[in-house]
Amino acid sequence: MSKPDFEEGVFCWKGLIYYKWTLGDLLPKVRPVAAQIVAVRPEGPVTDEERNLIAGAQSRLGNGIARACETVRMTLKVYDDAYADLTRNGHPESFRDFLMKAPGLFYELGERLGSVHHIISFWRFRFPDGSRLKVGAEELVDLLADFEASFNFSGSAAIAA
Repeated sequence: MSKPDFEEGVFCWKGLIYYKWTLGDLLPKVRPVAAQIVAVRPEGPVTDEERNLIAGAQSRLGNGIARACETVRMTLKVYDDAYADLTRNGHPESFRDFLMKAPGLFYELGERLGSVHHIISFWRFRFPDGSRLKVGAEELVDLLADFEASFNFSGSAAIAA
């Protein structure tokens, strides 16, 4: 392993540890927000087109959020397994291999976790805990479209597709 590869791997390893901490903070908020996103109904007049757009986006977002969280967990498991193999079994090769993969894992994890964080934080900004989910059809269509757009990862298949 070259010095630049090692330095980049260690930098990304620290990033993965940060993401692991962030996920622990975010996970308790995911399920309630995802349930609200799937369940919210617009108030006021709704066209058939808006109704179809909303229903499709809600379904894709419910599935997309769940898949993104699972992907984040599985990516972090790669680190956990390599670290355990190093510390419990004394196999540095596993951790070296992890450090070589860390840059790719770091960027992909950042995109997925960032998307979920964006959805959760914006939803909570727009609809604070305990507030009534009062939203018109046009605003809801725009909001759900923004959330779906956050799942269009560069270099990856879109979760929402």
